Amino acid sequence: VMGYTFLIPTIFWELPQIRTVILNNESIIAVLFLGFFPSYLAYLIWNISIRKIGLKITSNLVLFSPIVSIAVGIIWLNEAFTGNLIISTITIIIGAFLTSHSQLGEEF
Repeated sequence: VMGYTFLIPTIFWELPQIRTVILNNESIIAVLFLGFFPSYLAYLIWNISIRKIGLKITSNLVLFSPIVSIAVGIIWLNEAFTGNLIISTITIIIGAFLTSHSQLGEEF
């Protein structure tokens, strides 16, 4: 409910930029590709990982996906390694460390 409340004003800001969608072979293939690879395979790998290494470790490893994106952007796309990326990386590592060191007997 809160998401809708705060996002409704942005509709009016983006309304002039909304275009009609043209369905052709390329757009249909793109939707099918995005539906299969990022969605289906991600959930499949997520469920297998939970069974193999547990929920806590799997959840902590997912926290590192932005760091992988940063590394790929720097190496493959030649993006600049800025101070914001350094702060973000440090914040992610600290968050993963804090969540992985909960007290004994505490449920995740």
